[in-house]
Amino acid sequence: MTGLGAIGALFHNRNGTASVEFAVIGSIFLALLLFTLYLGFRLYAQVALDYATGRAARLLSVDSTQSRSRDGCRQRWPRRRA
Repeated sequence: MTGLGAIGALFHNRNGTASVEFAVIGSIFLALLLFTLYLGFRLYAQVALDYATGRAARLLSVDSTQSRSRDGCRQRWPRRRA
């Protein structure tokens, strides 16, 4: 070995370089992929929750099938007469 000797051999040895590059780039790519999936799931959950609460509020404000009894409580089924 000429020049730097063993230290120079470390810089000129290309064995395993592709593996190290793949480990660095692959981990970044995997992290971005998982973050995108996580963000998509969170967005879907937020939209579903927003839709469900909006529908429930509309149902409570518009639904005319429920009637109120004399004491102000909601009555779902007609009472049986004794």
